[in-house]
Amino acid sequence: MQRLLFVILIMVLATLPASRASARIWSILADHSGDAPAIQAGIDSAATGDTVLVHLGTYQEHIDFKGKLIAVVGASGPGNTILDGSVPAVSGDVVTFQSGEDRQSRLEGFTIEGGSRGVWINAAEPTVIGNIISGNTGASGAGILCEGVSTRLWAPLIRENEIRQNAASGNGGGIAIQDAMIPEVVYNVIFDNQSHQCGGGIYVFTQDSGPDLQTILQNNVIDSNVAANQGGGIYVQGAGATPLTIDIGFSVLIKNSAQGAGMSMSTGGAAWLSNTSAIGHHLTVVKNTVPAGKTGGGIVFDGPGGAPQLERSIVAFNTSGGGISCTGGATPTIRYTIGWSNGGGNGIGNCNGWDQTNGNLVTDPLFCNLDAGDVTVSTLSPALFPPGGPMGAYITAGCNGTPVLPTTWGSLKARFGH
Repeated sequence: MQRLLFVILIMVLATLPASRASARIWSILADHSGDAPAIQAGIDSAATGDTVLVHLGTYQEHIDFKGKLIAVVGASGPGNTILDGSVPAVSGDVVTFQSGEDRQSRLEGFTIEGGSRGVWINAAEPTVIGNIISGNTGASGAGILCEGVSTRLWAPLIRENEIRQNAASGNGGGIAIQDAMIPEVVYNVIFDNQSHQCGGGIYVFTQDSGPDLQTILQNNVIDSNVAANQGGGIYVQGAGATPLTIDIGFSVLIKNSAQGAGMSMSTGGAAWLSNTSAIGHHLTVVKNTVPAGKTGGGIVFDGPGGAPQLERSIVAFNTSGGGISCTGGATPTIRYTIGWSNGGGNGIGNCNGWDQTNGNLVTDPLFCNLDAGDVTVSTLSPALFPPGGPMGAYITAGCNGTPVLPTTWGSLKARFGH
């Protein structure tokens, strides 16, 4: 009987997937003396569950995961492990996912630079986490391009990356999201990217997936990006007949610019949102700009399609074109949001007067140190208190406030002993 039970146990174990205990680590060294001579060779040799561990150094390679459910990890972090795509006589994307990879396929801990794109995700949904993606120049999505096929929806995870100083000749200097893609883009810093068309920081042009399956853009800092046309920080437009559902929350959009080169009057320094049921919440939208004569220094809602919302946000100190501009019949619901000191007024077009209803406030949000880029708010900020608070990207105070007391001639005499 015991022998029979042993045989049955062996047969059951043989049908189970290999455990992590049996996974292998492939060490890759810059002098080619590791377990494989190059990163791509390590990927080619690896099996499901393995890790290709890349030690410090610069690697002039273009790599393709080739459908492998593996982790490729920079052992010393992105500052010391560099994937350089500027290989002589070779051009293209530095890292490619194009064979149906899922989130078990993980890229982590690299600086990815010098390619026509940093990362290309095509009909796949990998995890891209903890990288610096910088100095890439492509047609669209110079930092990261996500594009799918309509046979299904693809949901990659893009998390905790620094995506900076990439330049697209098309759309999406930092990230472009196209076709059947519903990525989760969270906790990234997207800084100083440029697009020669739309979406300096992030460009989204995709079909609706409904409220349960949607693109998520949350907890990002989107800073100093430039679009030649519309959407300096973020550009969103639904590509299908149904307005696009997208969640944009807990993010800072600061010092972005949209130039309106396509003769667009309404350009969206921070964000341009069209044909969308976007839900924008807990956003801090400050110091964004458009050229003189253009509108939408902060946010533009455009077009009659969809039912967009903006709530519990701060729209302040945008330097021109108004805080929120509504064009093309757009009628967003705006509630529990602060509008303050926006060049050209808080509201333009259909959104004129938004700041007078629905629990919205016209008051100084009391940032801790806006000149230094600190957009947390003080303990005295009206953004923190009911019924609308917390408003903005940060839900707790970042500094102590100093009460402002009324000053009279009598109090001045008493203070100085006269």
